[in-house]
Amino acid sequence: MSVLLYGTAIYNAPNDGSLQLEGQWWGFGIDFTSEYDAIRREQYEAEMDAKWEAKRAEFKQRTYSSFKRYVGAQHN
Repeated sequence: MSVLLYGTAIYNAPNDGSLQLEGQWWGFGIDFTSEYDAIRREQYEAEMDAKWEAKRAEFKQRTYSSFKRYVGAQHN
């Protein structure tokens, strides 16, 4: 039973539905707060990178901008 508790509740922390060890008495005073903060920061940065890459890919697909038409019209 303890292996099941560890595998589902503690090992999966900081994800939703998991117990986080932040120095509580039932966690025997073990404190992983700084590690959880680092994981959250990395997840946030990964989300921002994914959004940036999606915007970059969208920008590359846009080939007919008004600026490009304006510049092309001057040289014809």
